[in-house]
Amino acid sequence: MSFIYIASPYAHESATVRECRFQAVMCYTAHLMQKGIACYSPITYFHQIALTYSLPKDWDYWKMMDLPLLAKASAMHVLCLDGFAASKGVEAEVEFAATIGILPEYVPPSKDVLMCMYSKEG
Repeated sequence: MSFIYIASPYAHESATVRECRFQAVMCYTAHLMQKGIACYSPITYFHQIALTYSLPKDWDYWKMMDLPLLAKASAMHVLCLDGFAASKGVEAEVEFAATIGILPEYVPPSKDVLMCMYSKEG
């Protein structure tokens, strides 16, 4: 079975920014799932685990979790949230994807994703 790997920015000094990024990619992931599309978002999967167990929030730690899963993907979506172009993790994921023949599809956040994200802020 194939799946789409969803890359998005995460690391930031602000916990509020990290939470907003998590909410946005969770909404996008749910949107694909509602369409019956198999997908995987490391941020959606690992955010709560990282918070609960005080795991590092930086790419140097998470690359060991993310790249093996990206290697099994058939496609890659890059959710173009604020900060995606400067994200060390997104850049590394895109470069790795290129080495295995996956061309990323850059996805601007839709109004629905943004509305879902901001509705969770309180």
